Amino acid sequence: MQLRYYVQISLLILSISGISFPTFATSKSTAQQPIISENQVIHLNQASLEELISLKGIGHKRAQAIVDYRKTQGPFISIEQLLEVPGISSRLLEQIRCRLAL
Repeated sequence: MQLRYYVQISLLILSISGISFPTFATSKSTAQQPIISENQVIHLNQASLEELISLKGIGHKRAQAIVDYRKTQGPFISIEQLLEVPGISSRLLEQIRCRLAL
């Protein structure tokens, strides 16, 4: 506990004095997450949960519904077939269509 306090104080003094020092990421979750660009095309028939979640309006529940649909019904034949997945509306489909591919 005391060591942590001294380290924090030392870093504060260094930052105030203008001396630069390296910073390290402390969150494991962000270090292991794949970086998915907002413009990256998502291939509907191969996309992972993380890739699907990167689509605006698609959370974990909808992404899982897409994966489950794919497992039970087979690969998507058209982008419009996504409307058969529970939770996917025509409005949502139009918002994400530009990022989808088969």
